[in-house]
Amino acid sequence: MAIKAAFFDIDNTLFDYKTMRFVPSTIEAIKEFQANGGKAFIASARCYDLIRSFGTMDLGIKWDGWTSFCGGVVSADHKIIYKATLPPKDVRQLVSFAKEHKAGLELLGIKTRFLIDKPNEFVYGYHKIYIDPLAPVRKYRGEEITGAILLCPESYDKLVKEKLTNVTFNRFQKYGADIGPNIERTKGFGCKVLLDYFGIKKEEAIAFGDSMPDVSMAEACGTLVIVGNGEEEAKKYATIVSDPVHEDGVAKLMRKLKMIGGKQK
Repeated sequence: MAIKAAFFDIDNTLFDYKTMRFVPSTIEAIKEFQANGGKAFIASARCYDLIRSFGTMDLGIKWDGWTSFCGGVVSADHKIIYKATLPPKDVRQLVSFAKEHKAGLELLGIKTRFLIDKPNEFVYGYHKIYIDPLAPVRKYRGEEITGAILLCPESYDKLVKEKLTNVTFNRFQKYGADIGPNIERTKGFGCKVLLDYFGIKKEEAIAFGDSMPDVSMAEACGTLVIVGNGEEEAKKYATIVSDPVHEDGVAKLMRKLKMIGGKQK
């Protein structure tokens, strides 16, 4: 069965941290896939503002849609087709917690993000690893918030889980933890929303990723590719492990699977 839809994680999949660039062969392969009739989507844990500011929308690819914040927001045809937001009372509790315990807090809107206070040592520690620009600083005004990044060390984790019981908590970095609505959010869910929207079957979809959050895309896609430079644990769940992205692994696999190099049926 021909592959009609492809989902791409950003960090370590589209963007290679070894060479510090988006992989040119991957970008050209995606363009060719679309020219042949396929649909290409972004599937990221990033919020939309970070997807955009990182340069993912400036690659010359006309993405057919995207799912951000691990399925928290989904977009197609230039409109939001699904969103899960934090209740305002939970956002206010989160803001109070961050201020009281001097943690950094970045609130993530549908297409915006902002810090609630000036950057501190935890915020700067986080950005020593991630090269994203600092978010602007302003107060929470009651707008829709899809989630947050709580910027604090692991020593805060027990206290966070005790005090913030109405939200999900997932540490992903020394100074960073995702905070989300108390519902199931996965990349796989976001992929399914897009596939259902376009009427594409699971067996006609493929997903490319590098880490454990990408594994959930196998729930929606018939083929899960974990790139060769990805996490070893994630590779255990892969349908296929490609060559590393800096060795043109994505493009080579797309050609092998006949996603490019011939007209899609």
